[in-house]
Amino acid sequence: MREFLFRYRGYTMAPFGFFLLIFGKPDIESFFLGLGLCVLGELLRIWGVGYAGASTRKSYLEAKKLITAGPFRYVRHPLYLGNALIGLGGTIMAVGRYSGGSRGIFFLIWLIFYGSVYASLISLEEEFLKKEFGEVYLQYRQTVPPILPTFISFPAPSGKYDWNKAWSTEIHTLAPLLAVILIMFIKIHLSFPLP
Repeated sequence: MREFLFRYRGYTMAPFGFFLLIFGKPDIESFFLGLGLCVLGELLRIWGVGYAGASTRKSYLEAKKLITAGPFRYVRHPLYLGNALIGLGGTIMAVGRYSGGSRGIFFLIWLIFYGSVYASLISLEEEFLKKEFGEVYLQYRQTVPPILPTFISFPAPSGKYDWNKAWSTEIHTLAPLLAVILIMFIKIHLSFPLP
């Protein structure tokens, strides 16, 4: 199951995104609050992808070297954290015109969805990295937390930022994200009679 999720991880956010688009009832306040988190998540992804490169889009596990620079100095899985922030931002956008109990259901679905998917992906990736890099990875793992960043950075950063890699790789996430944001914005102004 973990291998299947990893192979199609680029699409793991799609079901949740469709759920938000169908059932979301944004208002102007929820839209801009959620947009802020989406932008923060996407910036974190762009920062991380600039270091990790195209391997973040491959359907199989690959790591030519252990990247410990950039956001990887503070969190082991910055791209997954970025995805979670984007998902949380989308959830905040979607709940604007819902009441408290209904909002809670949206946040619970976000937590279960992202928690289960990314717990599986993280465990698979970390097993692979431990086999590939041995003691170096174990030292890195002892210093840097998996998903909630710390201000204590890894003391031996390795890796170089490449804006071209970031742009050519991240456009595949940015395009659907912009589409979702646009649809949410339209839903505010046209008050679509969707549930």
